[in-house]
Amino acid sequence: MDSEMRYVSDTDLYRRLMNQAASLKSWQAGHVSPSTFRRYFDWQEFLVKGFWTYVVELARLSGDATIYFCDLEQATASFFAERFGVYPLVELDTSVTEPEYIAALNQEPGEVQGETFAVSNTSSYLVFPPSGKWHVHGEYSIEMAELVSTVGVPADIMFPHDFWDEVEALRRVGSDN
Repeated sequence: MDSEMRYVSDTDLYRRLMNQAASLKSWQAGHVSPSTFRRYFDWQEFLVKGFWTYVVELARLSGDATIYFCDLEQATASFFAERFGVYPLVELDTSVTEPEYIAALNQEPGEVQGETFAVSNTSSYLVFPPSGKWHVHGEYSIEMAELVSTVGVPADIMFPHDFWDEVEALRRVGSDN
């Protein structure tokens, strides 16, 4: 991978970003805040054409030039860094193209005999910029992703598919929220 997209290998950076991620990954459906924008959609949209363009526009709104894709499922596994020499967190420059974004998510983190892994196969993910002004949290278990933003959102027409209403999001999140 080139310098515009890479797995994070720096332990201090990884820990700092995971602390930030911990505060971002709780569901916001049903929480009213006039300064926060929310959108809900199918959790697999992160692999659909148009998603990366939408996320890059979010980064433009927040003034960020970097976006992180974190495999939350693998982030809880202590063996990942030992096995691959990197963390389950991909750093992406907003200048990468959509095909490069998809390639980055399908890139194996290292050469380990008999091991195949790509963050695109995750069941739980978080997409966020360093500023933390927005994030997308997706979960296979409820087949939903939630976008939360304090800087506004791009026009809905930019998104590849329709958004769900909050009633549907609350149904999927359930009474745990």
